[in-house]
Amino acid sequence: MVFFFTLLVGILSFSIGNYNKRSFSELSKTIVERGSAALSYWLSSYYKDLRIFTKNEVFWDGDVHKIRNFIMENQHLMSVDFEYVGICGIDGILYTSDGQATNITDTSYYGAIMQSGEPNYISDPIRSPTLGKYLFTIAEPAIDNNGIMFGIFVGAVPVDIIQHEIENTNLGEMGFAYAIDSNGTTIAYPDESQIMKNKYKLGDEEAGLIGYTEMTEDMLSGSSDYRRIFNKSNNQYDYVYYAPIDGTHWSVGLVIPEKEVLLSARKSSLNIAACSLVIVTLLILFTSIYMTKQLNPLLYLKHSISEIASGDADLTKKISIKSKDEIGGVVSGFNTFIDNLHTIISQIKESKSALTTVDKSMQKTTEETGKSIAQISSDINMVTSHIENQSQSVEQTVSSVKQIAKNIENLNKLIENQASGINQASAAIEQMLENINSVSKSTEMMVTAFSQLEEFTRSGIEKQNAVNTQINLIEEQSLMLLNANKTISKIASETNLLAMNASIEAAHAGAAGMGFSVVADEIRALSESSTAQSKTIGSELQKIQKSIENVVSASSEAKNAFGFVSEKIQQTDSIVQQIRSAMEESEQGSRQITQALSMMHESTSQVRTSSSNMSADNQSILNEVNNLQEATDAMKSNIGRMSFGAQQIESNGKTLTTISETMQKSIEQIGSQIDLFKV
Repeated sequence: MVFFFTLLVGILSFSIGNYNKRSFSELSKTIVERGSAALSYWLSSYYKDLRIFTKNEVFWDGDVHKIRNFIMENQHLMSVDFEYVGICGIDGILYTSDGQATNITDTSYYGAIMQSGEPNYISDPIRSPTLGKYLFTIAEPAIDNNGIMFGIFVGAVPVDIIQHEIENTNLGEMGFAYAIDSNGTTIAYPDESQIMKNKYKLGDEEAGLIGYTEMTEDMLSGSSDYRRIFNKSNNQYDYVYYAPIDGTHWSVGLVIPEKEVLLSARKSSLNIAACSLVIVTLLILFTSIYMTKQLNPLLYLKHSISEIASGDADLTKKISIKSKDEIGGVVSGFNTFIDNLHTIISQIKESKSALTTVDKSMQKTTEETGKSIAQISSDINMVTSHIENQSQSVEQTVSSVKQIAKNIENLNKLIENQASGINQASAAIEQMLENINSVSKSTEMMVTAFSQLEEFTRSGIEKQNAVNTQINLIEEQSLMLLNANKTISKIASETNLLAMNASIEAAHAGAAGMGFSVVADEIRALSESSTAQSKTIGSELQKIQKSIENVVSASSEAKNAFGFVSEKIQQTDSIVQQIRSAMEESEQGSRQITQALSMMHESTSQVRTSSSNMSADNQSILNEVNNLQEATDAMKSNIGRMSFGAQQIESNGKTLTTISETMQKSIEQIGSQIDLFKV
């Protein structure tokens, strides 16, 4: 489990890291494109500020000196962002609102408008020799009443104002935005010491940014993309997302350190690792309790069988486990086997007692036979009477030996019963194995079912992701509506300013401007109404955006819930796999019990073989007794050979004594084994 969860945390951390990179990439591209669009819109607004002058009737005559005087007298109409505004004639002399006159024929904006016919132009920042600061120029053609261009109207804006406009274009705690002009010079940067520095011309090694030169060339070509830059100052990688600023030759970039991109992935990995540690601990605790509960009956069964096998062979003991599962079936079969064995051993003990009696009788008969032989040797005259007594003793011996043969046959039958009991126990164990196999098949079906459930959960997560994508698109569209509403508000503000200017001009015109004044008032009223409506629309759009954010949050929670369900399904599947392993171990234990029964069966076969040998020995005794009887008959028929017959009887008596001793040892050996069992 530790290995599995460690692998899982590694895989999830890798996946989350890749997902964060993709998410940051998409979000950063969106932010830098929006920042570029905002800068483009902000710069284009300066053209509208210039048109407050160029649309005035003083420009209709195309008189540069008259326009210069008008600029000097109406500097209050100039936007606060402008350092100065000015008019330049065909001769290239620029007259500014601060009273300066400069030749601008060598500037880029003069050539773009006067020679190339551009409708407007924004130049790269240059240092003003009079003001001592960097300015960029907004320029557009000056057109007279006949539609003929007679010069250029310009406005100069400080370069540091660009930084104020892109400060909101950032992401994360360490991310920041910057801008470069058409030469690769930095014109906006959080660190003011870097403004108007050109790292592009320094090269990667001198600038300490590996890959910066190639990226800047791509930015200057007007591309929109991202690059991974190595910063030698802190030995870390940065992601730079960039996009061109429309209407200029500039480009804006968004810098995000790679460690911040992966920060949330690291936090998520730590959270996952902590949760995994808790889950592993709980699973180990639960598994230990569960396996202890499941193994207690087996341990008790093992202890009981070992006690019976290695103890005093007490067959009166029983295993008491009250369960109806496979373990209970094994215990029941084992107790039945013990009962059958108890019956067999009891019968064998009874047979042992009978054999002991017969053995004592045989020993007594042998002693009497010896006495008879001694009496024959001492008194040949009483041979006949002794032969008669001996004949009777021989007959009794034959009867006893036959009784022994019957007892041996009974012993064989008992051994057969014992073998039958062992076969029944083996059949019970095989039935238990079949039950275990059935449980294993059911476990396999559970594993398949959990796999299908996990597939359905993954499908739900994919559908939830599709819903999240659509909601994000709606959120982006709502932001576009907010931007459009801001544009409408600004247009209304400019319309209000135009109406105010019209009112001022109508007042200058006197009675002739009364009608124009009325129109200006109507336009101003319309502008104020548009502004109020724009505020109302903006408020409603903000409410809609908050609702969309709530939907996004709820959708994320649903996605997390799907992930939690998937994780729990995987945990349950792991537990089912453990149950399957436990059933396989139970099957192996049952097979070991079957092997033990086979060994018992082999032991029974050995006992059967010993019984057969005993029967053969008994037959030998019977044959010897028959020989003794034949010898007695011979002595009866031929008294003249008494001496030889006496010697033959003595020889047969010794043989009988040997056989009796052998039989006594066999009985004692069987008895010592049988007596181990307590019945």
